[in-house]
Amino acid sequence: EKTETTKTTEAPILKAETGAEELKKEEQRLIMEIAKNPKNGELYEILGDLYVKMNTFSDAKESFEAAIELNPYNELLQKKRSQVLEKMII
Repeated sequence: EKTETTKTTEAPILKAETGAEELKKEEQRLIMEIAKNPKNGELYEILGDLYVKMNTFSDAKESFEAAIELNPYNELLQKKRSQVLEKMII
């Protein structure tokens, strides 16, 4: 069994013109990273941002809430969560 140690948790900056297929691949990659690093709130935030791009707001809300749980004093996360909740109401 091989373990990967060379992978970093830094996600590339997502481009606005990224196609749906790439977004799905990025989603899968982030989910794998989170499985390896479940206490990394930044990964949940990146995943939340990705879900916002994909217009899957309930998933975005869950991701931001997981990030907030790990970083309860991060005001930006609170703001992102609020923005997602507003989009869910509309």
